Amino acid sequence: MPAEEDAVELGSCFERFTSAVCASSAFGAVVGCARAAWGADAPAVFRSRSFPAVAKTAGALASGAALFGAIGGAYASVTCAAESARNARDAYNGALGGLASGAVVGLRNGKVGHAASAGAAFALASAAVDASGRKIARGDAWEDRATPERIAYPYRERR
Repeated sequence: MPAEEDAVELGSCFERFTSAVCASSAFGAVVGCARAAWGADAPAVFRSRSFPAVAKTAGALASGAALFGAIGGAYASVTCAAESARNARDAYNGALGGLASGAVVGLRNGKVGHAASAGAAFALASAAVDASGRKIARGDAWEDRATPERIAYPYRERR
């Protein structure tokens, strides 16, 4: 984890929960639209009646948004609760959040075994990302402080 002076302020639990639910619901809506458009049960328009197709597409959109929103909300709320209870910001908080969000995915199937295995997989992935310092890329190639800044507007004077 980064040092205390490099730590990023994450905001209150309510802010973290709200932003996680909104962002993951938006992503889930996109996934739901893609599933409705390209899935095996894509709705078709029959006899110039488009309402059933629109209703099925809206249902897929809402289903994806609800699932991903629940995943993001579970992760953010459990991570924040663990951080508050333990008074520590480390990989264990993310692992507990991953366990909760994976359980949401598994419980959607209605089986406790699926919830346990999905929770373990999400917890392992979250702990791995947190333990690596929240960096997925290897090395410091992007943070060498020697690469000059990219000039976005080449015709303006540099200050």
